[in-house]
Amino acid sequence: MTAGKPGRRRPSEQTVKRSRGTCAAHVVDQLREEILSLHLKASSALGEVTLSDCFGLSRPPIREALIGLAGEGLVTIHTNRTTWRRSVSKRLRAFSTHST
Repeated sequence: MTAGKPGRRRPSEQTVKRSRGTCAAHVVDQLREEILSLHLKASSALGEVTLSDCFGLSRPPIREALIGLAGEGLVTIHTNRTTWRRSVSKRLRAFSTHST
């Protein structure tokens, strides 16, 4: 994926064939990596439609993934609006890379 723009590359067919829960987990993993490696800049918009196109998935698993990332404190979801990437401290990045 490219800096500032989530998921320019298309997912493999294997990704599309996963169950919704597994798809959401895959999206969480990919976006977490993008956020913690700082490929996604702070305050980057993460629209469900854009992400569903990038990952080749419907919106429900994308929404589920964004809710999971919000629970981790990596994104902020604004009701009836878009989701924004939060800034990540060096301490959180160091903790995340050691805990995975």
